[in-house]
Order: sequence, then C-alpha cells, then structure tokens
Amino acid sequence: MYETTNYRTFIVLLRTLMKDFICSEINLKIRETDDNYQRMLFKEALRTGFYELQASRDKYRELTLTEGMNKDLVILFIEVQALLLSPICPHVAEHVWELLGKVSSTKTVTV
Repeated sequence: MYETTNYRTFIVLLRTLMKDFICSEINLKIRETDDNYQRMLFKEALRTGFYELQASRDKYRELTLTEGMNKDLVILFIEVQALLLSPICPHVAEHVWELLGKVSSTKTVTV
C-alpha cells in the first residue's frame, strides 16, 4: 500500500513538473519574441516564436511519451504560436485561429 501511494504521488508530481516546464517555456518564448518584435528583429522573432517554441513542444512531447500530452496545454501552445506569428504570417495565423474555433481575429487579441 505504501509503495502504491508513493508511486501515485510521484506520478502526480511528475505531471505537475512537466506542465510547469511547458508553461515556463511558453512564457519565455513569448517574452523573447516580443522583445525581438520591439527591436524590429523579425528573423529572430520567427526563430523564437516558431522554431524554438516548436523545439520546446517536442521536448514536452518526449517527456510525456508514456502518458500523453495534456490537451489543454497543446491548445494553449497552438494559440500562443498563432498569435506570436501573426505579425509576420498573418494569413497562416488567421487560418489556424479559425481552425481552433475562435471567432475573433488574431489582430484583436494580445498575448
């Protein structure tokens, strides 16, 4: 009984850490991408807002290989990435935004 309780506690803690990891990575990439946009470094904004954010998602996917990714976090990831890319690829961002079922435009939403 004691070992089962410890295992369950460990699994809950592990899930919490993985969720914290991806949320922290998303917030970091939001700040970096915003900073790049403010400095008019559009190539760098693409690097942080797309490529590095994708790499963070891939790490999260690998960490959750046995249990699967959290659906709400995946939706959050997609929403954030669409918003971060909307200044440089507005058509793609709008299309993704509509696929998510959003009625507002990415132009009216802030991250």
